[in-house]
Amino acid sequence: VNFDEFPPLFDFADFDYLRERCGHRYVKVKGDSCWDSKGRQLFLNDPTIEISISDYLDLVEVAEEHETCISWYMGKLPLHTDVPEMFEDILNAPTSPFKKYGTCFGENNKGVHTYFGCGGNTTCIHSDPSENLLLVVSGEKFWDLYPPCDAACMHTTVKKFLNSLVPPFIDPDHVPTEVEKNWSCYKHAQPQRVHLKAGDLFYLPIFWWHSVQGSIGRNMILNWWCQQHPYKEYKYKGFEGTREILEVMQHLNEAWSETAGPSAKERAVAQELGNGVLYSDSMCAASDSYKKLTAPPPRNPMKSASLMPSTRPSNGFRWKNSR
Repeated sequence: VNFDEFPPLFDFADFDYLRERCGHRYVKVKGDSCWDSKGRQLFLNDPTIEISISDYLDLVEVAEEHETCISWYMGKLPLHTDVPEMFEDILNAPTSPFKKYGTCFGENNKGVHTYFGCGGNTTCIHSDPSENLLLVVSGEKFWDLYPPCDAACMHTTVKKFLNSLVPPFIDPDHVPTEVEKNWSCYKHAQPQRVHLKAGDLFYLPIFWWHSVQGSIGRNMILNWWCQQHPYKEYKYKGFEGTREILEVMQHLNEAWSETAGPSAKERAVAQELGNGVLYSDSMCAASDSYKKLTAPPPRNPMKSASLMPSTRPSNGFRWKNSR
C-alpha cells in the first residue's frame, strides 16, 4: 500500500492532522492492564474509559519523548461510529486495502477499526470469529500466530472462550516453571513470529490465535473484519466438528453469563470439551495472581507518563488442565 493510493497511510500518522480533523472527538480506550516479566504492558479488557483524541495524542507525544508508556490504549476503536472523519477519509481515498481485496472475503459489516498506542502495548492471546485484513499505518507490530488446531494448547476461558489464559510471547520450547504448572498444554503450541512495519498489509485468517505487541513509539493499524467468502464457507462445510463445538461453547458462554449460572449438565459438557476442570478467578488472566505471576521488578514511578489505573479481577470460571 502506498501514500498516493491511500492518503490515510500518511495523514493518520500526522498528529497535527488528526488534531485538526477529529481532535474534538471523545472515544473509549482500554485501561485495565498489568505488566509481564519482560516489561510489556498487557491490556486485558475492552475499552471503557473516555478521553478526547487531542488529549490522547498529547499523552502519546509525552511518552515518546521519555521513551515510556501511557496507562491507556486506543484499541478496538470503531471509526465508522466513533470517528466518522477518519472513516470518511478512508472511504474517499482513491483505493484502500478493502477496495482492492474485498472480493476475496464475505461481507464487511463491522466497518473499520483502529488499534493505536505506544510503549510496547500488548494484547493477550485470543482468536477472532472473523477474517481480518489489516494495514500498519505507523510504527511496528510484532505477532505470535497459532493455527486454529492449537486451541487445545490455549487453556481458554469459559466466559470468553476465544481468549487464552496463557501469558503472551512465551516460547513453547522454554516455558517458565509457573506457566508449565498452570497451563501445561501450552508447550505443544506451534507459534509463528511475524514482524510488520508501516505500509505492510496482512491477512489474518478466521480463528487463528494471536498475541500482538506494538513498538515503543506510536503504532497504529487499521482493521477490516469480514465474514468468510461464500466459496470458503461452502468449501469447508464438511468441517462440522469445529462448528458444532463452537456452537456448544457459545451456548455455555451464554449460560455462564446468566445470574443462575450453568446447570450441572452444562458443567459436565464443559469439562468434557475442555478435558480440564473448572476453577475460580484466582487464576484468570485479569486476576491479582496472574499479575503477580508475570510482574517484573518495581518500575520507577517517574518514568510513567500518567498514573496506571487500578485493576480488579473479573467474574466467572476459567479452565485449568487436569494433567
